[in-house]
Amino acid sequence: MKNKTLKIIFILLMISVLFYKMYYIYNVNHEIHNIKRHHQLRSYEKKDFKLNNKTLIYSLSKNNKNIEANFILGYYSIVNGDIDSANKYFDLATKQINNTDNKFIKYYIYNKLSYKFIDSDYDKAKQYTKLALENIDLKNDNKGYILVWNSLFKYVNKTDGVYFIIENMEKYLLRSDKNNIFGLTKNIAPMYYIAGNREKTIKSFLYILHSANERQDMYLKSKTLIDLSSTFSDVGAFDLAQSLVYKSFKSINKIDDNRKYNMDLYAYTALCGINLNKKDTKNLKKYINKIYELEGKIPQEEYNDYLINAKVFESMTNDKSNGYKKSKQLIDEAIKILENEKEVLLVDTDILVISGYAHCKYLIGKYQESIKYYEIAYKKMNERKSRCYEVLILTNLKELYHTVGNTEKFNQTKESLENIYSKYQNEIAASYLKNSISEYKELIKVEEDFKHKIGKLGVIIFVLIAFIITVVSYNIKNKKLEAALKIDPLTKIYNRGYFNLMYDTLLKGDGNKGFYIAMLDIDDFKHINDTYGHQFGDEVLVGICKFFRKNLNNNCSVYRYGGEEFVIIIKNKTKKEVLDKCERYRKSIESMTWGENITVTVSIGVAGFKENEYNTLGKADENLYISKLNGKNKVSI
Repeated sequence: MKNKTLKIIFILLMISVLFYKMYYIYNVNHEIHNIKRHHQLRSYEKKDFKLNNKTLIYSLSKNNKNIEANFILGYYSIVNGDIDSANKYFDLATKQINNTDNKFIKYYIYNKLSYKFIDSDYDKAKQYTKLALENIDLKNDNKGYILVWNSLFKYVNKTDGVYFIIENMEKYLLRSDKNNIFGLTKNIAPMYYIAGNREKTIKSFLYILHSANERQDMYLKSKTLIDLSSTFSDVGAFDLAQSLVYKSFKSINKIDDNRKYNMDLYAYTALCGINLNKKDTKNLKKYINKIYELEGKIPQEEYNDYLINAKVFESMTNDKSNGYKKSKQLIDEAIKILENEKEVLLVDTDILVISGYAHCKYLIGKYQESIKYYEIAYKKMNERKSRCYEVLILTNLKELYHTVGNTEKFNQTKESLENIYSKYQNEIAASYLKNSISEYKELIKVEEDFKHKIGKLGVIIFVLIAFIITVVSYNIKNKKLEAALKIDPLTKIYNRGYFNLMYDTLLKGDGNKGFYIAMLDIDDFKHINDTYGHQFGDEVLVGICKFFRKNLNNNCSVYRYGGEEFVIIIKNKTKKEVLDKCERYRKSIESMTWGENITVTVSIGVAGFKENEYNTLGKADENLYISKLNGKNKVSI
């Protein structure tokens, strides 16, 4: 009898262990799934990443021979701002990478390794990126194109980087379902443009335009029309290019969110480039002013990209009779803005600014110095194998070589330009447009217009291609500007994914200058939803966010962190100024009313980098909790 009882106890014990193991595996897989969703879409709420099961946390922490455990703990540490712990766990996971069949973990670890080596061992970084890409399933994951682009984006400004991006994206286009083909094509089209492959550029943009029409996506349609205009401008079809931008405004006016202002700026920048090519100074100045008038309509860090362009454009409107000092001032201002741009690095913006500086030297007759700076810009362009400013630089060099009497280099540059013009015409007119544009019925008129314009160009087209920066600057910011990755759809403020990007950037670049994090939570929000309904709750969220959009200045930016929780990044302020500012926000929200004189309050927790360093976010969260414990509707630091 005793032996039978022992057997029953043993069997029950084994069943319990098996059940626990199954439960553990389920929790691990669930957390990996949450992390994968977060990494792809960057729009999931805070609750998705809270490991509330203490048994699971304990087990993961003890089981550091398990790659899944270390991976989850590493990612969990990042979410909570504990970078040192994250690095420790990811280092352990890296050593164990061959001990898992989980493709997403392999993708993530290899991608982190590529970031680690990209500046110290470029070839090794590319090897790790290729390994990361091999673990993306583009047949079954219809958001896989986001992972592909996240893996490759960092190579844009590197030597041969654009070609490396194109090579790998073309490879994965062949392995993709329809949705991933669309996503990959949106990202590869500007890469073709940068690389100077006009045939593939137009083919890709026509496919995107066709898809945008099918999806009735006015934002994408207007953007693609502007992209096409830049490509046509390259062959001197300025009137056609300009007409495509004008056509884009019809779609822009149908965009019903704040992306409209981004697209207005994008269109005006394209028109500036076209009119600079045409040497139409009057219209060029008009569109430059349009860019200046839109300041304040989008976040300053995004507007700065267009502002740099506008200042360089304006510097080019001055000639020898009226303008070295003004042009030099504008270029200096553009350089200063670019130097302070910590959050975004635009493709070839340095080449653009160098070319503008070379033009300033030309204005005061320092031709040899002007040649030197254009040659520096051209060398950088060739090192990157980027073709964005090729015609601009060669055209100005040709004129300068003629001015200083360097016949050999003048003839070489002239021949290079003639080859480019001939190649562009052949690629666009003969190789592609004539045979392919008819696939897209809406664009038949574009084909007819283009044939008409191209027929007037003659055998050799002498074109000043200046600052074809619109496609470059806007598309390289693609992962920031697409609302699905950046803007919360309800409140129209930045989402958590974009906060993570900005916060990481501050920790890496601006941390030594000091910044503050204010974490804000609407008090008793569940009670508000339960009492008045979720629609009313949404009205409260939207109203508070409208208040922030109206009242935050250039040193502050607000993000929806999750549910009713928000984060504000505050730069260049003293501790007292930050506290005063947060107190004003608290009082202002307390004084607002909804419905029948219903009021809400908020609790705020504040922390500064100088005191908390890499735990700034975590400390702000702790201080928010203190505000809640002390009766709510308070600011704690």
